[in-house]
Amino acid sequence: MLEILQNIFTSNQFIPHGHCYLWKPGLVGLNILSDSLIALAYYSIPLLLVTIVRKRGDLPFDWIFILFGTFIVACGTGHLLEIWTLWHPIYWISGLVKALTAIVSVATGIVLMSLIPKILTLPSPVQLEEANRKLEKEIEKRYLVEEKLQLAMDNIPQFLFWKDRNSVYQGCNRNFALAAGLNNPDDIIGLTDYELAWKREESDFFRQCDARVMERDTPEYHIIETQLRADGTEVWVDTNKVPLHNAEGNVIGILGTYEDITARKLAEQELQATVAELRALFAAMSDVIIVMDAKGSYLKIAPTNPSLSYKPPIELLGKTLHDVFPKAEADAFLGNIRRALEQRQMVNTEYSMIIGNNEYWFANSISPIQEDSVIIVARDITERKILEKELAMREQLLNLFITAAPVGMCILDDQLRYLQVNEALAETICGLDVERFIGRPIGEVIPHVAPLIEPIYRRILTTGESVLNVEGCSEKAEQPGVMCHWVASQFAIPGEDGKPMAIGAIVADISDRKRAENALRQSETELRKKNQQLEHTLQELQRTQEQLIQSEKMSSLGQLVAGVAHEINNPISFIYGNLTHVSEYTQELLSLVCLYQQHYPQPSAEIETLSEELDLDFLAQDLPKILSSMKNGATRIREIVLSLRNFSRLDEAEVKAVNIHEGIDNTLLILQNRLHSQALAWEKGGRHAEIKIIKEYGKLPPVKCYAGQLNQVFLNILTNAIDALDMKAGDWGQETRDWGLGTGDKGQGTGDWGQETRDKGLGKSPSNSQFPIPNPQFPIPNSQSPIPKIRISTEFQGNDWVVVRIADNGCGMTQEVRRRLFDPFFTTKPVGKGTGLGLSISYQIVKKHGGILQCVSAPTQGAEFVIRIPIQQKVGIGNC
Repeated sequence: MLEILQNIFTSNQFIPHGHCYLWKPGLVGLNILSDSLIALAYYSIPLLLVTIVRKRGDLPFDWIFILFGTFIVACGTGHLLEIWTLWHPIYWISGLVKALTAIVSVATGIVLMSLIPKILTLPSPVQLEEANRKLEKEIEKRYLVEEKLQLAMDNIPQFLFWKDRNSVYQGCNRNFALAAGLNNPDDIIGLTDYELAWKREESDFFRQCDARVMERDTPEYHIIETQLRADGTEVWVDTNKVPLHNAEGNVIGILGTYEDITARKLAEQELQATVAELRALFAAMSDVIIVMDAKGSYLKIAPTNPSLSYKPPIELLGKTLHDVFPKAEADAFLGNIRRALEQRQMVNTEYSMIIGNNEYWFANSISPIQEDSVIIVARDITERKILEKELAMREQLLNLFITAAPVGMCILDDQLRYLQVNEALAETICGLDVERFIGRPIGEVIPHVAPLIEPIYRRILTTGESVLNVEGCSEKAEQPGVMCHWVASQFAIPGEDGKPMAIGAIVADISDRKRAENALRQSETELRKKNQQLEHTLQELQRTQEQLIQSEKMSSLGQLVAGVAHEINNPISFIYGNLTHVSEYTQELLSLVCLYQQHYPQPSAEIETLSEELDLDFLAQDLPKILSSMKNGATRIREIVLSLRNFSRLDEAEVKAVNIHEGIDNTLLILQNRLHSQALAWEKGGRHAEIKIIKEYGKLPPVKCYAGQLNQVFLNILTNAIDALDMKAGDWGQETRDWGLGTGDKGQGTGDWGQETRDKGLGKSPSNSQFPIPNPQFPIPNSQSPIPKIRISTEFQGNDWVVVRIADNGCGMTQEVRRRLFDPFFTTKPVGKGTGLGLSISYQIVKKHGGILQCVSAPTQGAEFVIRIPIQQKVGIGNC
């Protein structure tokens, strides 16, 4: 080590002056590296100093750092030039840089020497920490004071705020901030009244008050004003404002406080209203209110003009009771007053007084108000006293009525205990004394009746509903074997709340009536038997009468038809026989006239004139037509006469196999006039309707029957059908409505009405053809058609029966009418339009034939008559 040091510091290792050391690379490198690092350090230090100065703008003597930086940069530049001059001999520049460095360093040293006293006065870090600790304690103490002050301001019930000279808010407590719509009191700093929740008018008023207080330098207290809060509610506030001064005594703002007096304002308004109401009440009330002292002196009287005062109030004030009333009455009043004062509670009394010529009753309430004074409220109870007297009289009359009533009466409480019972119930019906009932329950007094009536009474107490006319039978309590029949009506007696509080019962002894009823019942049974016998006899007489009428009608009809047929046949035969000759003669004459016209085309003027007047050409064309029409008419008359004979069957009085279809067709021919008249009636009504006859004939075998009688049945039923269509004629014509028949007219209907022709083979039985006829589904098919129709259908059932159905879509009938439809003399037609025997006789005719006649109908749904007769008749059915 010593050797190394000797080698380093020995002179042999150093280059002599005037020699260059570039020839030693190690030495060159050492100098370059050292100078470079020194220059780098010198350049870095100024940068750090500049950064510190810029970051810490509060450092004192910041310019000294810049001076130090300049000195250090010059030093670093000198070391760089040392490296540069190894190869470039710029020694003058290097010398100038060193000179500059020397100048800067000297200047820096001089400046530092002048700053040493100031630098020594700067506090040390320890002193700074101590100062910081003291400052922090002071700040904390002030923060605590401010916090307590803010806490106190936030918790006082008043609203506190302060403003500057321009009425700009500088602070407030929390209550004021919340009222202004702010969450934090600090948020109000810098705001004005116009920026808060107040109304524009309120803000103007606030600022006017602020300006007045600050200009006059005079506080203003109890400013009553309204304020609209942030939540939309408007309140009344009592505001105080005082001016704030600085140290020189100048006004720098105002301090304001206010409190919410809305409740007080409302209370004042309510108090004013109450006072007004009390004044009106005292003015309108009929009671007399008097304030007296312990000596009975009148202190106050309200109202001042009562009509029921013993004397005018102005004459009573200041006087005593002994000055107004006689001594006895005054002593009594004064005693009540003293008793109220001694007991310190209200004393109620009633007394009468003569005022004028009338007696009045008063109810007095004497209440102490102070130790030596009372308030007396006197109310007129004259009417109540009169009512009480009347009520007592009515109660006495009611008790006498209940006691003397011939029927039993009693009243029970809600526990079913007897409160009142009269003798009629106790002794006559129950066989007990009245005293046995009062205050005792039902089960204890009459246990044998209790199970029957106790449930009824309890139900009345629960529901409040009366139970009337309950009949019963019971044995008298102390009279074994003696039964009493009675009828009772029980009812609830409501209390003031309307709920049942008691039960009243009225019980009547009906033993005599029951005995009379039993006797009457026996007589009624005997009378009913006799009535049944009379009804049976009457029915037989009615049937005989109907048979006689029918026989007479048929006999008369036969004679009439025979006479008509005889009288009409001869002239009709004469006319019909001669029509052939008339036609031949007419044709010959016309041929002759035609021949004349051919051979003499130019006749004389007289013939020409007569031909034109007679219109010979038209006469030649129309005359054959007229003769043809006369022949058709005569043929029609012969057919009608034949139909009349067939209808009456004068030549067929015995049972005979006939064609049912022929009888129906003959009946329709007889009624052709009715059908035509009906069609004309509809046509005149503007409806252009025509009764449409729909025939749905099945294949029927000959039926053995009285043909004339069956024809009478067909005639009666078809006549009724036409009448029903006539009654409903006013309803036809609503042609735009589809009532269910439109498709039937086209051959596409549904059910029994749509098909105008259908095959009804022998043995084929439709579904609704068995008897009795089940209830049909209404409406009857096509019953609401705008076209009046009568449907006639026949069918053969079960090889033994023939069924004929005649249905119309007329007005129908009610169930009551249908029930009495076949009763003798029952009719719904006007007087003179029907006898009420047609359907009854028809029913008897069908019944005598061993068949059934039934009707299916409903109002507005039409009607259908069903005739069911056997094809073979029993022997000896006789005439109908």
